[in-house]
Amino acid sequence: MTGTDALSTPAHRDVRPASLKLSVVAALAALSDWLIYGHNPGFSVAILFAAVGIGVLCVNRRTLQPRRGLAAGAIALLALAPIIENLNTLSFLFGLIGLAAFALVVSGFEFATPRQYVFAPLRLLAVGPFRAAPDLAAMALNKQLPAANIAQLSMWVLPIALGAVFLALFAAANPMIESWMSAI
Repeated sequence: MTGTDALSTPAHRDVRPASLKLSVVAALAALSDWLIYGHNPGFSVAILFAAVGIGVLCVNRRTLQPRRGLAAGAIALLALAPIIENLNTLSFLFGLIGLAAFALVVSGFEFATPRQYVFAPLRLLAVGPFRAAPDLAAMALNKQLPAANIAQLSMWVLPIALGAVFLALFAAANPMIESWMSAI
């Protein structure tokens, strides 16, 4: 597997119930709203990152191998430590890249070369949000069973929902953007 498909296709894909993923998304959206909206960012960002990591574990619990779980746990602790100490731009980026690496390890991504340990999480963050449209188009062209399409579609609910919550909170906190959104 090469290219961007390698990031979205773990070695052993398991079709999980869409209700679990939707429940995780709803819980994370509510938690992010409660932790971030109306508060100064700080330790709450670390709690939110940890909750997203727990959500990733919940939806990948059946396919997680114990050795990968230990590696992912170490990655998560190392990524969250700077945010817990002092939240700034560098610690936020470190935590975000660490969260992406955590998600790749938990979901079963196979790192073929040492270079991929560095660039796969960066590529996931850069390319991942833009994969929704091509994946939806491929699902529409693919004549699979409806249950399989729903399971594939539910993989995009978490990033889209969290992105929408972030944009809504960002617009509410910035009067200029809020006026632009109301003009639309």
